[in-house]
Amino acid sequence: METAELRYNWADPDVYETFIGRWSEHLASPFLTRANVAPGSRVLDVACGTGVLSKA
Repeated sequence: METAELRYNWADPDVYETFIGRWSEHLASPFLTRANVAPGSRVLDVACGTGVLSKA
């Protein structure tokens, strides 16, 4: 019997958003509070997924 192998292409933004990105929206506010990022501040987002936290 063959074992089914499940693979995801994490470079595909739709796949990434389905499994990882959706949590970013829930974590954005607490993350920004903890990071002490004020409105209008400048931040550098380097290879951090979909950019949802940067947009927040």
